[in-house]
Amino acid sequence: MHDHERELVLDCAMESFWRRGYVNTKIDSIVSDTGVNRYAIYKAFSNKDGLFRAALTRYDERIT
Repeated sequence: MHDHERELVLDCAMESFWRRGYVNTKIDSIVSDTGVNRYAIYKAFSNKDGLFRAALTRYDERIT
C-alpha cells in the first residue's frame, strides 16, 4: 500500500468509526469508499482492530 492510499484509508476509517461506531463500521464500506482492496487493508493493518488503532493514532496526531 502506498503512503497516499494508507492516508486515504485512515482518513476514511477515522470518519467511519466516528460516525458509525466500531461495531457498525465494516471493512466493506472502507473498501467501497476508498477503492483500496480488502487484501491491501488487511495486509497493512492486520484486522479491523489494527485499523481502528491506527485511525486513533492518526486522530491523535491531527489533534495535537
